[in-house]
Amino acid sequence: MKAGAAVFAARQSSRGSSPSCATSARLEYIDGQAVASIVYRRRKHVINLFVTQGAAYENHTAKLQTMQGYNIRRWTAQGLEFFAISDINGEELQEFVEKFDAALNPPKGA
Repeated sequence: MKAGAAVFAARQSSRGSSPSCATSARLEYIDGQAVASIVYRRRKHVINLFVTQGAAYENHTAKLQTMQGYNIRRWTAQGLEFFAISDINGEELQEFVEKFDAALNPPKGA
């Protein structure tokens, strides 16, 4: 798993004008598969970001799903699968996803 890339992106996405701030990270095992878990805060809300190994050739844009009052954004990039889960509204969660993705894919020369 490219967990190092995800953790680096987590650090980067908490800088600059982003109101989200990473507060903790850990490695979980779900059904025997390693899953990076990064916790962010945005004002009084928590955003849980889970990162796991995905298909190397797949890249999918974030899709919104709502379950039991929580918004979930799921997407894939660079061989990783991401799940952002929070009680913030869907637009704010999408903004978080966009900033995280931008940190994961910085412009050339940055």
